Amino acid sequence: MANILVVDDHAPSRAFLVNLLTYKGHHLLEAADGAEALARVRVERPDLVNSDILMPTMDGYEFVRQLRAEPELSLTNVVFWTATYHVREARALAQRWMDLKRRRGYAKKRKSVALICQSSWR
Repeated sequence: MANILVVDDHAPSRAFLVNLLTYKGHHLLEAADGAEALARVRVERPDLVNSDILMPTMDGYEFVRQLRAEPELSLTNVVFWTATYHVREARALAQRWMDLKRRRGYAKKRKSVALICQSSWR
């Protein structure tokens, strides 16, 4: 089975996912924010990181940005998930993600992502 790092600052949400995945036979690791997750990935080298987006200290996007900047960690599989969000924060993070993608040459997809975001928050 897989080694999975679950990253979430909300302990009950993290525990829920850990319990669910443990039941399926996976080996689970935990971190409470992106900074802690980055340290764990450097040491543990999980097969998958399941990360919340909105966290203190280092949010999920910054965690992935730093992860991708390290060649030996850059291919680590990451899935974003969130149990709760606030519309204003979610919009700001979505804009930040679209800006990052545009800088990397994915500008053509910006319009479709923006439309999805707009329709999701009405």
